[in-house]
Amino acid sequence: MIFQIMINLNCKLLFILSLFFCTNATSQNPAKFGFELINYLKTANPEEQVPLLVEGNPEGIKQITDQLGGNVRLEFQRLFSLEIPAKNIPLFSENSAVELIEFSITPGQSLSDTMLVHTNVDSIIQMAAPLQQSYSGKGVILGVIDSGIELAHPDFQDSTGKTRVLYVWDQRQAFNPSQQALNYNYGVEWDSAAINSGLSTHDDRASEYGHGSNVTGAAASNGLASGQYRGVAPEVNIITVATDFNKINWLQTVAESVDYIFKKADALGMPCVINASVGTYVGSHDGLDIGARIIAGLINQKSGRSFVCANGNAGNRKFHVQQEITNDTAFTWFENSVAQWAGLGGFYFEVWADTANTTNLEFSIGADKELNGNFSFEGRTVFSKIRNRLNAIYYDTLRNTQGVELATIETYAEQSQGRYKLEVAIVRPDSVDFLYRFETKGTGKIDIYSSYSLFRHNNMRSNNLPTISQYSAMSNYAKPDSMQTMVSSFTCSPSVISVGNHYNRSTYVDVTGTLRNMNVTPGLISVNSSLGPNRLNILKPDVSSAGDFMFGSGRLATIRGSLNSNPNKISQDTMHWRNGGTSMASPTVAGMVALYFQMCPKATQSQILADLHNSAKKDQFTSPQDNFTYGHGKADGFNLLKRRVFAPSLAIPLPTLCIGDSLPLVLSTTYQQYSWNTGDSTNQIIAAQSDTYFATVQNQFGCEATTDTLNLVFNPVPPKPVINRTGDFLGLSANGFYQWYFNGSRIMGGTNATYQALMNGNYFCQFTDSNSCSINSDTANVIITLIEEWGNSSTTIFPNPSNGKIELKTLNSITIKSVELFDLTGKLIWSKEIYETGQHFNLNMSLVKRGIYFLQATSLKGVIQKKILIK
Repeated sequence: MIFQIMINLNCKLLFILSLFFCTNATSQNPAKFGFELINYLKTANPEEQVPLLVEGNPEGIKQITDQLGGNVRLEFQRLFSLEIPAKNIPLFSENSAVELIEFSITPGQSLSDTMLVHTNVDSIIQMAAPLQQSYSGKGVILGVIDSGIELAHPDFQDSTGKTRVLYVWDQRQAFNPSQQALNYNYGVEWDSAAINSGLSTHDDRASEYGHGSNVTGAAASNGLASGQYRGVAPEVNIITVATDFNKINWLQTVAESVDYIFKKADALGMPCVINASVGTYVGSHDGLDIGARIIAGLINQKSGRSFVCANGNAGNRKFHVQQEITNDTAFTWFENSVAQWAGLGGFYFEVWADTANTTNLEFSIGADKELNGNFSFEGRTVFSKIRNRLNAIYYDTLRNTQGVELATIETYAEQSQGRYKLEVAIVRPDSVDFLYRFETKGTGKIDIYSSYSLFRHNNMRSNNLPTISQYSAMSNYAKPDSMQTMVSSFTCSPSVISVGNHYNRSTYVDVTGTLRNMNVTPGLISVNSSLGPNRLNILKPDVSSAGDFMFGSGRLATIRGSLNSNPNKISQDTMHWRNGGTSMASPTVAGMVALYFQMCPKATQSQILADLHNSAKKDQFTSPQDNFTYGHGKADGFNLLKRRVFAPSLAIPLPTLCIGDSLPLVLSTTYQQYSWNTGDSTNQIIAAQSDTYFATVQNQFGCEATTDTLNLVFNPVPPKPVINRTGDFLGLSANGFYQWYFNGSRIMGGTNATYQALMNGNYFCQFTDSNSCSINSDTANVIITLIEEWGNSSTTIFPNPSNGKIELKTLNSITIKSVELFDLTGKLIWSKEIYETGQHFNLNMSLVKRGIYFLQATSLKGVIQKKILIK
């Protein structure tokens, strides 16, 4: 059954007219209205009642409005629609109770823009931070299971007039093996080539007024028909399944449609979201039926798949009852339908219960007589347990207390998935004047869903009930409610996204230019939006979204045929049809999922559900808590995508780089896939030249993000400097930083432009320029010219070899400045400043490791060097 639909109308952005301004040097009280109202009041009749939208203190606004000769037309909390004489508007605006005035002279138009705002998709279009790009559904499949699609509608074509519809499987058409849809032997399939060649005879179902086209437009319209009515995902690819609602075992065809769409998407290598604004209210409402489980299995079979559906439009219908008893009895009356059983009259309904809840529960069918406002109990069948009625039709005779037969009761029960289904039928009862009751006793809980108009089961009595004083049995009456009024089967599955409907806007302008007012409050849940939870108390709907009232891409023949008879359903551009309900709310969320898949093509349905729930918006309508009306809140496209934004970073300290250097570039987190602008695809690359470097990565859900850009500069190495030598002094003429080396070892303190060589050996200097780039000078081989064998052979070191404690003796008294010990590589091992005068100098180098060293003693006269052995 297609849901009955109501539509969202969306307003067009307003163009501000050219305004005239007046200046006044005198300070005045601030007016709370803008240029349009100022300009309008210049030519308005002073007595004219000017309509205003106002926010402020309720009591104060009502009082000042009355005092100034105005009229409050609508009050909602702190918001008002009212009118004030033009001459009194300045006084009105100066009142402290008035906080805000809104006024526009531009007439309203119905557009999809309002829906895009209410779903926060406009922030995606504007690429608001932190999004790194805008998203349009490109590279994603949108599957739609519905009444069909208007292939000729420009909203579903590209700029060249080619169709955006990749496949249509029309299940209503007579089967043609040459146009078979996969392995299914019913209906006809056309691909885009056949559609573009005009070979397709598919038409959106006229009896549904182009419902499938409307739904598809909400998700996927690109607005090319008139530059208006853009859907959420305007570049998504479309696959349409035109379902046949009259098919026997219709839910089976839905499961097959899901399989068909997902397989087509797999063959194209694209992620896919399916929208199903269709369903049936009959069933267990727990998502455990076979069709629902097949669909859930297909969704969860692999990543890149999602399924969105309408929660239903029966929120104001009382077709559910729950009898939960604790050592007592409960009953509910069913009303006879003369149309039941092909006009024979009678009753039929189903009872659902978890097996664990019926262990101590018994049921019977009874009858009550109503006559002139008086009620009396007539009789009941023998109480029985559901498990005693499994897998066979049982017949019970219902008799009154005098033993007169009133009806034959037929029951049948089956067990699956830990639950019972009990069917109850009465064909052509002996009297149609009785109220037949379903009655339980003991302890346990059962659920019944029954409505003749929705699915040809008998209505339950919810109105015109006697009071307890009129009929004492009413103390045990279980009255039908509007909870769990959602669509059954797959809609109740925790694996699918079910969507409720809140009002998008209240007014719109139709094709005749007439302003239509639907007298609803935008943002408030629609009175028709079905309520949850499912039978297992799982929260449904998952979210709500904008549905009432919206114009969707229309079936063109329906629009042409309705221009005179039903103009209030037609947009001013004569290309779009007013629709709504959860049927239109659902595809707005499907469109959001398409944008999500463009961002994260490998996302799973469980991840999408979690992000959709956690990103849903709470406002003054939804209440802070999750509930069975709005679900987790209102779908918010921007917040949904924002949850998948991440910022990969390059874990790199940026040193100064010189030509010849290399720098590893590595990401701080591990990802599934890497794509560097250099063409590399590994987690780490080596940068060796001046360039711009960045990487685009994918996480496990296929979500992409790009690192910040690194602009690396490899500075040139300075020219190789030449050592200038003057005696034992070595120097460089280049300006920069210096480090001298002796025989390959760094000289401590050798950081000046010049250095005095103290030992024989090879010297060079590492020169560093202002860019921190370094190069080694040439090497100078030095033979010390200042070595003086002071004392000559009379200068002795004793003992040698030694344990490190030695005595240095000279022939003549002399002043020794310092003594230094070098290893054979020229590395300084030990040093001591002395500045003593004498002939005997005691040196303690006992902590020096064993080995051969050069001892160098420096005096005021020169330097001596001796080779020593420390053992």
